[in-house]
Amino acid sequence: MRTGPAAGTLGNFHEAAFYGNDDEFLAIVVPFVVDGIDAREPTIVACDDHYRQLLHDAVGSDAVLNIPRNDSHGRSAATLASYQRLVRDLVGDGAQQIRIIGDMAHPGTGDRWNDQWAQLEAVVNEVFGTSPVWTLCPYDTRTTAETVLAEVLSTHQHIATADGHHLPNPAFLDPRVFLRTRARYQHPDDGAPNFEMHDPSPAQARQALARLCEFSPLTADRRHDLVIAVSEIITNAVKHGCPPVHLRAWLLDTHCVVRVTDQGSGPADPFVGLVPVDHADGEGGFGLWITNQLCEVDTLHDDDGYTVRLAVPYGADVAHA
Repeated sequence: MRTGPAAGTLGNFHEAAFYGNDDEFLAIVVPFVVDGIDAREPTIVACDDHYRQLLHDAVGSDAVLNIPRNDSHGRSAATLASYQRLVRDLVGDGAQQIRIIGDMAHPGTGDRWNDQWAQLEAVVNEVFGTSPVWTLCPYDTRTTAETVLAEVLSTHQHIATADGHHLPNPAFLDPRVFLRTRARYQHPDDGAPNFEMHDPSPAQARQALARLCEFSPLTADRRHDLVIAVSEIITNAVKHGCPPVHLRAWLLDTHCVVRVTDQGSGPADPFVGLVPVDHADGEGGFGLWITNQLCEVDTLHDDDGYTVRLAVPYGADVAHA
């Protein structure tokens, strides 16, 4: 039986919370955590160290499950997949409601709010649509950009306030509408590529990327991830896109970056690549989903065609490209 404002609802209860100081943060999250502990509901906290410590000092309990915030090196799809596994296991153990507090990567947290994180906030409404999950996403209004706050409002069904209210959000958009109509973030200008290929086969692309990676600081595992990801994207471009297919690659200061462009319009389903979608029409989507688990992925459809940009950092602690 679900408790709190989520009681009587089916599926994900997705809330945003906006705070302007530490006291407001605690006023929002402490009741969420304490009530979860009292109800013996799994309560998960994925905040930065400062707010994690504030919460621990205020609650005085080790009954919460602390997990690293966005510990997937910029891969929102990998973050989402880890939450899916965690929720599936907890439901399998009999949990009737799971509470999650998580703050997202954005410039105010020292990260880049890009297409991936904006999409993640929308996609969780679909992924956890039938799961007994109550997700609370706090955002600091002192450090969160107005453009980010606007997208947060569009992707959360409910708003939690510091005075204890839980309100329906009239600005919430259906995830498919949001993904189709949202403004796209400007992709970085990577400069002149180290090499480029026209209409490569997947095998040719794999061989070329493997050779380039030999001159990079990428670990063997990350080289393998990038080669597999590029192979998947080239396969998708050949099978589902329109020729010609143009591959470009860069060895930048902190990342290896690859762009694959074809002349098509990209997937019609906005969830392709974000969740493993099984399309009866053969459009696929599993390859792009795999790619999202391995790399930072941004997509863009413009006058040049449909571009998938892949980025793999050289080290575990390197800032996002």
